[in-house]
Amino acid sequence: MHLSTLPFDTITDQTASDRLSLRDQTAQFFKQRPNQWIPAATLSQFGIGGWRTRVSEVRRDLGMNIENRQRRLKNRMVISEYRYVARREVPNA
Repeated sequence: MHLSTLPFDTITDQTASDRLSLRDQTAQFFKQRPNQWIPAATLSQFGIGGWRTRVSEVRRDLGMNIENRQRRLKNRMVISEYRYVARREVPNA
């Protein structure tokens, strides 16, 4: 059988439903690092120029609490950092 006649999901070892979207990869990345400030440069792995959109989607679509701060370094350079702050679950009374 010629490669071009194979269904897409047989060409790779992952089906489309197994692959995470960039939004979901971003959410997973933050959830694995709660309360840890992450430099914006690190987040560029979720789309150069598009990582800000991924952070926005995580906030809007998934309701995650992502905080942002800007910090001035000793060399006077300003960097932007983000962190995920998990909300406390309120038990049903």
